Amino acid sequence: MHKTYKSKLGTLYILVLCFMLIPLFSMLYEGILAGVLIAAAVIAFLIYLYFATSYIINGDKLIIKIGFLGTRVIPVMSITSIESTGSLFSGPAFSINGRLQVNARDNTVVISPKRPGAFCTDLQEINPNIVIPLSIDRSCCE
Repeated sequence: MHKTYKSKLGTLYILVLCFMLIPLFSMLYEGILAGVLIAAAVIAFLIYLYFATSYIINGDKLIIKIGFLGTRVIPVMSITSIESTGSLFSGPAFSINGRLQVNARDNTVVISPKRPGAFCTDLQEINPNIVIPLSIDRSCCE
């Protein structure tokens, strides 16, 4: 199995990008070239991170790509549980709503796939021992 899931884009992330445009245009109007370049670079970097982040199920591995910042590989058989989380701890997740905490034997990561239900189901097809608490049963695995 090889499936790629993009990160869900949250309203807060969009608002942050929009609010960053205010100083960009202000500095552009004032003629502060260095500030314009810095603000534009930060905005471009944040947009790049969103488009370069993906969660890939490839065979028996979950691969989390975060652009040039790195790749994290988690063996699906080491995943013990997947939980919904409201944690603001930011892993490679671009949305506050629909965040999933993937717990493996040796690490934990917070992600936000666009289609969390299909994502969870695909992982459970590989490792049926992944626990999803009854309180969220299929809220993350619709």
